Amino acid sequence: AVQELNLKVENLISQGLTSVKNLVLDSVSAATGKFGRVETETASVSKGLEMKDSVTGSMYCVTILNGEFNKQQGTCDSLINPTGFTASSTLATETPSDTEPPTITITGPNPAEITTGSSYIDLGATVDDNVNHNLGIHTTDNINTALAGSYSVIYTATDQAGNSATSTRAVIVSDPDLGNGTTTPTE
Repeated sequence: AVQELNLKVENLISQGLTSVKNLVLDSVSAATGKFGRVETETASVSKGLEMKDSVTGSMYCVTILNGEFNKQQGTCDSLINPTGFTASSTLATETPSDTEPPTITITGPNPAEITTGSSYIDLGATVDDNVNHNLGIHTTDNINTALAGSYSVIYTATDQAGNSATSTRAVIVSDPDLGNGTTTPTE
């Protein structure tokens, strides 16, 4: 768990926040005074960690909400987090579970229509989720552009809570020599 936390802190550093090491070197405010450097094996933070952006000098409050890092500009005591509690309030002991699947939006026409012998280039899809960001989309298809017929491109996305969504694009391959051009593909 400590290694995972260290990796997440390193990710925050790469996003332009001051490294935790530099934060500790710069200053740590405590009830008894201000120190230039503090070293410890383990630190416990219950209300949020205030960090100063090394480029802009802006103060940020870094918290963990539902297992995800959350940063907001300002001091921790002055902010209200997305759950509606102030940063200095006691958070509820129960965290809401993610039961909503991602939303997949197909890019471009559906159905897509091409003629036999031409290349099919899929325009893809986008995915949004109410909790997780940067989810990937898995794509499968059975398109044979040499054979007229109706085919499918299936997009699937799964969020970190295991909620899955699927969306399908129809691809119609038509043969202009057959009139209306479609037949059912054989597999």
